[in-house]
Parts: sequence; C-alpha cells; structure tokens
Amino acid sequence: MDIELPVMNGMEASFRLRELDDNVTLIFVTNMAQYAVKGYEAQAFYFIVKPVSYFNFSQKLDKAIKRAESLADKEISINCNRSIIRIKINKLRYIEVMGHQMIFHCESGNYVTYGSLKDIESELESSGFARCNNCYLVNLRFVSEIRNYEAIVDGEKLKISRPKRKNFVSALNNYYADGG
Repeated sequence: MDIELPVMNGMEASFRLRELDDNVTLIFVTNMAQYAVKGYEAQAFYFIVKPVSYFNFSQKLDKAIKRAESLADKEISINCNRSIIRIKINKLRYIEVMGHQMIFHCESGNYVTYGSLKDIESELESSGFARCNNCYLVNLRFVSEIRNYEAIVDGEKLKISRPKRKNFVSALNNYYADGG
C-alpha cells in the first residue's frame, strides 16, 4: 500500500480495509516517512520508505508470509459449557480473569471457562500475547494505542498496572519491531 493513491490516500484505504477484514497483512511502501506512526495505528506489518532495495523488500515480504501462515493455522482448545471449543489465536483479542473464570474475548464472541491465566500464558507468549496486569493477557496485534495506564484493545480500555507497564510496552515495541 502506498500513501499517495489516485482516488483516496492509502492511510484512509487501510483503515477502511481494517473495518472489512482485520486479518489482512498491510505493508506500506512509500516515500512519506511522516506517516509511519499512523501506519502502525492501522496495524501495518511494516512501513518501508522508498527507495526500496529488492533484498530489503524480499526479506520483509518473506517474514510477512511466514507470520501469516503461522497465525492462520494456530489454535487453542478450551472447555466451555461441556464442549471443547477451538479458537484461532489470530481471532482472540484478550483473555480476562474474574475469580476462577477465564473469559476469552474473541471476534466471534466471549467464551467462559475455568482455569489459570498463568497456565495459558506460557502457551500464548510466543504468539504475541503479553500481560498488562494480573487480570488480562492481551493479543498485542489488537492493541491500537497506549494511553498512560490504559491499553486500547480493539476499542476497549484495559487497565495497565504500574508494575506491568514497562514489560507490556516493551513487549508491544518488540512485537512491532519483529513485524507484528
């Protein structure tokens, strides 16, 4: 995607595209570096400034393809209402703990089960999840903004605890630096 397009600018197009499909991998290739931060708000995988070398572009494209393939197939299974439900990790926004219940907040709805956040955290850590406090394990892919001690996750405000803030922000930065 470029920023300068004939009918509408690429940034506007990317936000419209996100409304239709949140799973699209966006890579901006443009000479307008000042839009880089805005590009990551649109959950861009990469923001490449022109002129682009073939080697640089091919490396980033290979990473994007590998990540898309790995996320598309990865699932977790949970017990919910005497059923086993399989949840695609790329559709899971965050997991919330209330008492002994875990609530899986997904694009398709919420699923409640019993268990420990610590148990599932180790399973999801390598898939771009991080804790913002003791109650939430967040899919960094859905974080659009951090405001002081709040993470905006797909439009919802989740509290970030003081002790977890530094590690959460670091995990988010690493996620984007790795092409997330």
